[in-house]
Amino acid sequence: MRLTVRLTLFLMAVSLAGFGGLGWYLVRVERFDLRESAVAETSLLGRSLQVAIENALRDRQVEDVQETIEKLRRVEPGLLVALLDSGGAVVAPSAWKAPDERKDLLRTLPADQGQPLIEFEPEGFPGNVVLAQRLIGDDAQVLGYLLLARPLERLNEDLRATERNVALSVVLVVLSIGLLSALAGTLFIGRPLSRLMGWMRRIRESGSLAEEAPPSAGFSFSRDEMLALEQGFGAMVVSLREADRKQAELERGLRQFDKLAAVGQLAAGLAHEIGSPLQIMCGRARVLVDQNADRPEVQRQAGILVSQGERISRIVERLLSFARVRGPLMEPHDVVPLIRSVVELLEYQARRASITLSMVSPPTLSATCDRDLLQQVALNLLTNALRAAQAGGKVIVELHEEEGNVRLDVVDSGGGIDLAMKERLFEQFFTTSPEGEGTGLGLAIVRSIVTEHGGSVDVANEAAGGARFTVKWPLTPKAGGKP
Repeated sequence: MRLTVRLTLFLMAVSLAGFGGLGWYLVRVERFDLRESAVAETSLLGRSLQVAIENALRDRQVEDVQETIEKLRRVEPGLLVALLDSGGAVVAPSAWKAPDERKDLLRTLPADQGQPLIEFEPEGFPGNVVLAQRLIGDDAQVLGYLLLARPLERLNEDLRATERNVALSVVLVVLSIGLLSALAGTLFIGRPLSRLMGWMRRIRESGSLAEEAPPSAGFSFSRDEMLALEQGFGAMVVSLREADRKQAELERGLRQFDKLAAVGQLAAGLAHEIGSPLQIMCGRARVLVDQNADRPEVQRQAGILVSQGERISRIVERLLSFARVRGPLMEPHDVVPLIRSVVELLEYQARRASITLSMVSPPTLSATCDRDLLQQVALNLLTNALRAAQAGGKVIVELHEEEGNVRLDVVDSGGGIDLAMKERLFEQFFTTSPEGEGTGLGLAIVRSIVTEHGGSVDVANEAAGGARFTVKWPLTPKAGGKP
C-alpha cells in the first residue's frame, strides 16, 4: 500500500474517532437537555392543573374540572389527563382509555405531598412523559390524584434530526480531511518520492551513475524533508561517482604497476641471460685486439666489438638500476583495518555486480608487514575473486591468527579452478581471463610479495563450489623476509 494511501487512511480513522466521539457527546448532551426540558414543561403543566383542580374539588365543581381538561387537550392534542379520587377510582378520564395502567405510580409517590412523580415511558428512548400528583385539600387531606401523560414525538423528532445532522457533519468532515490529506500527500510526498524512485530505478537499470536527477515538478517547500532526502541521495550518487572514478584510476595504476614489475623482472632475467655471454664475447674481443697487433684490420674490428659490448653492458646496468624494486618496509601494523580498507574500496564494484562482499576478522591483529605491499596482495586477490564470482554470488575475506602466522583467506563462489593448472597460476603472464581482461601478473606479484614476507600462498577448490586462496606469513618475519 502506498505511503499516501496509508497516511490518508490513518488521518481519516483518527478524525472519525475524534469527531465521532465529539458527535456522540453532543447527541448525549442534546438528549439530556430535551429530557430536562420535557420534565420542566410537564412539571409546570402539572402544577398549574393541580392548583386549578384542587380549587374546583374544594368547591365540589367536578364539571369545571372536566371542562378544564377538555380545553387543555384542545390546546395540546395528544395530552392524556385522568382525575382519580382518594380511593383511586377514576373521576374524570379525559379521553384516557386505560388510566388504570398507571395507578401503580400512585404507590411510588414521594412522601412530600407537594412533590409530583415524573417518569419516562419507555426509559431508553421515551415516547411519553408521565406525571402523578396528589391533590391536597385545605385540611391537608388527600382529595384525589392527577395522572398526566404527554407524548414526546416532537422532542424525539428533534433528537433524531440532531443525530442525523451530527452524523452527516462527521461524515463530511472525515471525507474532507481524507481528500485534503490525499491531495497534500500526493503533492508533497507522493510526487517527490516517485521522482526519487524513478531516478533510483534508472540508475539500477542502466548500471551507470551518470544518470542525472530529474527536474523538480509539482509543489514543494524550499527546505522540506523530501527535498533534503533528494539532495542527500544526489550527494551520495556524486560520492559514488567519485569513488568509481578513483577505483578506475587505482585499477589502471595497478595494471601499470603490474606491467612495470613485469618489466623489472624481465630486465633482471635478461641481464642474467645476456650478461655472462656478453662478458665472454668482450673477453674474446680483447684477446683478438692483443694478439693481432700486426693485423690492423682485425684489431680494428675486434676493438669495435669490445666498445659495443661495453656499451651494451652499461645499457643493461642502467636498465637494472631503473627496474630495481625496493625491498619490503617491514613495520608493526594492525592488519585488520589495512585489509578492511581494501574490502571497502571494492564494495561498490561488488554491489554493481550483485555480489555479496563480506569480511570476517578479529577486532585487531598486530603483525609485522609492509602495509602497501600487503594491501596490494589483498587487492589482487579480491579483484580476481570478484571477476570469478557470478551475479548473485558472494566473496568472503577471512583474516585471523593461526599457529604464529597471519592467515588471509579469500573465498569466492565462482566455478573454481582447474587444479591441473595450479602451479601455472602463479607464473608471469599466465591468465585464464578472456583477452583484454587480465595481464597474468597479479598472482605472480602476490607470490613474490608473500615470499618476501617469509610466507606462502596456496589455492584450493571449495566443496560447495568456488576457490579459496590462502596467504600465510609469520606474525614477525625476520629481516630479508626469512622467518
